[in-house]
Amino acid sequence: MIYLSIDPGIENTGVAISFEGSLVEPLTTLTSRDLVKNILRVIKEQNAQVLVIGEPESGPAKDLAQILADEIKNHFEGQIHLHPEDLSSKKAVKKMIEAGTPMMRRRNLSHAAAAAIILEDFLESVV
Repeated sequence: MIYLSIDPGIENTGVAISFEGSLVEPLTTLTSRDLVKNILRVIKEQNAQVLVIGEPESGPAKDLAQILADEIKNHFEGQIHLHPEDLSSKKAVKKMIEAGTPMMRRRNLSHAAAAAIILEDFLESVV
């Protein structure tokens, strides 16, 4: 089973992947332009069967998560799960700092790393 996770944001959306629910890896960052189309493209390219969408407690990103879930389910036959994601971006940056990741690389990876944290948390909750 291939899992994809997205950390939706107003400007950028991080994407992470896990094969068979084991190792989770940051995959890419998508811009808000044509977001649903690009998420569907990544789902197809990676042959994903499960999509986990990070959902914050409140704010515009919460609404975006629900809108994405609703739009994607019209084109994706796999499972879609909304999963709590509060502070995933801060946790991702903290992990990268602890690992010694340079600042420029952290900027480029922070959204995808946040998606990885969401997916790790989701996988731990279903096992």
